[in-house]
Amino acid sequence: RATEHGAKIILMSATIDTSIFAAYFGGGRLAEKPPPSVASASASPPLAVSVGACDVPGRSFPVTEMFLEEAVRDSGYRLDHRSEWARATPLPDEPALGGAGKAAAEASAARAAAEVARAKADADGSAASRLIATNLEERAAKCENSAASSAAVRAIGGVATEHMRAEGAAATAARVGSVDVATTLRRMELATVNEGLVEALSLRHHRTGGDGASSGAAKGAAAEGGQGKAEPRGAVLVFMPGVSEIERMCERLAALPGAPLHVVRLHSQLATADQRAAFLPPPPGRTKVVVATDIAETSITIPDVTLVIDGGLHRLVACDERASHAPHLKTARISLASAKQRAGRAGRVRAGTCYHLYCEAEARDGMLAAPVAEIKRVPLDSTILSLRALVDSHRGGGGGGGGG
Repeated sequence: RATEHGAKIILMSATIDTSIFAAYFGGGRLAEKPPPSVASASASPPLAVSVGACDVPGRSFPVTEMFLEEAVRDSGYRLDHRSEWARATPLPDEPALGGAGKAAAEASAARAAAEVARAKADADGSAASRLIATNLEERAAKCENSAASSAAVRAIGGVATEHMRAEGAAATAARVGSVDVATTLRRMELATVNEGLVEALSLRHHRTGGDGASSGAAKGAAAEGGQGKAEPRGAVLVFMPGVSEIERMCERLAALPGAPLHVVRLHSQLATADQRAAFLPPPPGRTKVVVATDIAETSITIPDVTLVIDGGLHRLVACDERASHAPHLKTARISLASAKQRAGRAGRVRAGTCYHLYCEAEARDGMLAAPVAEIKRVPLDSTILSLRALVDSHRGGGGGGGGG
């Protein structure tokens, strides 16, 4: 209810960061309850706004999240070095530092030297020591900036690539528990969504009856409850970055021998009637596989999904500040917040599973916590010009008052 001195604003979102809005509207104060209404109409309005927050948890089931290492292991997928999904340049078996690794090592050494020099300068207080410490700190900062801006790290999958390059083939095999899995991981091109792996995971889900990794737990729970009837087959939701990738993936899955999968496309360019197909049950004996863009991340909920295959990529509008500043579509790694939303699609009706098709090292060290706001990544020229045209049109049509 609006108070006498203004309106009450309620913001609702499944992914909102409350601290940002509390800082903007209330100067950073986050109250458990909104302030009481002002009793007197003559009282002056408050100078600051107290912001309240209410967390309403939705009903959801547990979702087991796994990464590329587990996806390759569980699906049994193996990659030939001649495959279109293999790296153009294979990783060496012996541990080695790439360009990004060397830059990071140099930055670490420079920072350590700067810290030693600063401690010495603080101890003796001489001008010469302070000058040396300052020079070393500047060099360390330059090295750290160089390492952070390395093209290898900024590339999609770059962090995981540098991690596997540095650890070597034997250490990768020890980490994932299998030489075959390690060989596939080290051969795989990480900048794209591997369609062969998506196919293998979808077929495995179909063979297990849609229970995925938690099939034993689900069947055990049904047995304890005295339920003899099996749960309906769970659907698969595959996230791809764009329409062209969706079409290619759908054609591949639909062409499988025996047609075990009922393949459905889902993206914003489809008519509403075609989008409804994602909510319909599949024919008997077949598993529904919905291949979608990030429209299915928050805008649409498909209730029977129990397996999410997250390609980890999306397409967004951005501008290159080093080039023409013109906006263009680019493929980029999603944020950790988006990954969490995608995983949550698998736990709407019962316990589910999500495979993120990127390495755990990528999630730990190579992904943003939240997506970059559109106002920070696209030029505002066209928006400002459009607003100006609307204002001029409004004034010219006699809708405005005085000049300005």
